[in-house]
Amino acid sequence: MRIDRYTKVILTIVAVALFSLIVQSGTTTLSAQAVTREKFGYVHPVSNTSYFDTNTGEMYTYDGATGKLVYHWKIVELGKPLQLLK
Repeated sequence: MRIDRYTKVILTIVAVALFSLIVQSGTTTLSAQAVTREKFGYVHPVSNTSYFDTNTGEMYTYDGATGKLVYHWKIVELGKPLQLLK
């Protein structure tokens, strides 16, 4: 199959347009920390009553019946066990 001159011109124009869009938008970078400013932006449920905050390295365990805080753990050093704060 042979590509005619019109198809080559159109494909070249599309390629140049896409390249110019990439060059213009290539200077914008985003940081995940700059986007989220909430205190609990990265809280992940570990179970129904335990939640882990990846911003601070703390894990909270609540009583399922009363909703009161039972345990408060914190990562002090990577590779070491969690430290019980409460």
